[in-house]
Amino acid sequence: MDRSTQTKKHSSTRTVALLLALVAILVLGAGFRFFNVNWDEGTYHIHPDERHTAMVVTAIQWPSSVGEYFDTSHSSLNPRNADTVYFYGTLPLFLTKFVGTAIGQTGYDQIHLVGRVLSGLFDLGTVLLLFFLARRLFDWRVGLAASFLLALTVLNIQGSHYFSVDTFLTFFVALTIWFTLDLIEGRGWPAFLGLGVSMG
Repeated sequence: MDRSTQTKKHSSTRTVALLLALVAILVLGAGFRFFNVNWDEGTYHIHPDERHTAMVVTAIQWPSSVGEYFDTSHSSLNPRNADTVYFYGTLPLFLTKFVGTAIGQTGYDQIHLVGRVLSGLFDLGTVLLLFFLARRLFDWRVGLAASFLLALTVLNIQGSHYFSVDTFLTFFVALTIWFTLDLIEGRGWPAFLGLGVSMG
């Protein structure tokens, strides 16, 4: 076996090992984030942000037309028109409303569970994105270490068990950093587009 063949075989083996390690980290992170999602048995709504966000999601309704959606003073998706106050971004609201409607879980004692699962998914996405960010800035060893530590971070695990905007926001902050690096490296208009979407 010549040296180039040995190098290719070693590289392939390392790639498989890296992929398996990353999958193991994601499985571990998912286990912590999705274990006992209904930990309060749907009755207590202890977290004030979760309680309020669940009330807002149940109060807003899908508009009858695109025109109605963009008419902010009359849009039924605008929390202010549902006699409620909401200070965060609307993506978590709309996404949770969409998924909850799709699976028939839109009641006050159901929608927060949908939000908790989505919160966990976004946080797991941050674990994955952190691997790629750290690998890009340093190397694959740092990427694995960073994603492993984030998978075990208590604050993120706790945040994933609540329907609040923190995990959604963290994911998009990490994504913004990724596209900022693209911009610095001169990746062209896709970097501007991605940066605008992730920041927005």
